[in-house]
Amino acid sequence: AKALAALERAANLDSGRVSVALAANGTVVLTGHLRTLLERDTVEQAAWSASGVRHVENHITVGD
Repeated sequence: AKALAALERAANLDSGRVSVALAANGTVVLTGHLRTLLERDTVEQAAWSASGVRHVENHITVGD
């Protein structure tokens, strides 16, 4: 829970647009919708930087 909260703060996530879930074995699952690839990449990098993360599944879609 602490790692997810830190990730959300680090990525400046809009909780209505992106969801972060911690799955088994240190896997973080990202879902939602963002406006740009840069935003998507920033969130993914923040996920990788969170303590204990071994794998990131990025299912965030991009577009208007």
